[in-house]
Amino acid sequence: TVEYSGLTAGQEYTLKGVLMDKSTGEPLLDGEEQVTSEATFTPAEPNGTVDVLFTFDATGLEGTSVAVSFRSRSP
Repeated sequence: TVEYSGLTAGQEYTLKGVLMDKSTGEPLLDGEEQVTSEATFTPAEPNGTVDVLFTFDATGLEGTSVAVSFRSRSP
C-alpha cells in the first residue's frame, strides 16, 4: 500500500515499483527478470492510498530484507 499526498484529483497517475535487495541495493531477481509491478489510478482526493501488488516466486528468500523503489508518472 502506497500513501500519496498532494495529487490532482481526477488526473491519472501510474506508480511503477521495483523490489530491491536491501543488503546489496540491487534489484531483486526472479530468475533473470527484475521483480516489478505497476498500478494506474485516478485519485478522487489529493491524499489517499493505492495498493501495488507484486507477484513472484519467493523461494530461497528466507532471511532476505526487501524494499520497494517507486516512481510515479502522470501524463
